[in-house]
Amino acid sequence: MANRTLLPSFLYIPGDLDFPKGSLSLPWDAAPEFVIGELARKRGAESPGRLLLSAKSWLSYAAANRTAPILPWQAPEEVSKLAPVEVSSRYLQYLRTAWDAHRGPEAKDHSLAEQDVLLIVPASFDEEARELTRRAAE
Repeated sequence: MANRTLLPSFLYIPGDLDFPKGSLSLPWDAAPEFVIGELARKRGAESPGRLLLSAKSWLSYAAANRTAPILPWQAPEEVSKLAPVEVSSRYLQYLRTAWDAHRGPEAKDHSLAEQDVLLIVPASFDEEARELTRRAAE
């Protein structure tokens, strides 16, 4: 059976005082710009104006400019915003770097770039949403 990985579907844009300096350090990034995954979900419950969720839904929403920085929706002005396609790309980048860091530098032939990856989109996606998903994955 093939391994399946679910995307961490929460992205949190931390403010200057949200976390102690250095506490978000990752093996592949000493000072990440965003928090992704479970910690993002938990912190976003406390500060929802900094949490991006439902990026996939926004990516499929034809009435929105899916390449414009509109998320988090209705966030305060001091919070930087991202486009739905960029959020999708950030999720995929996170998975790639986490995978590669877990494998270690000596396992270059096992890096995610060397793997066959199947990217699946919902049947409800229109052609633009499918293309934006492909672009995010590149």
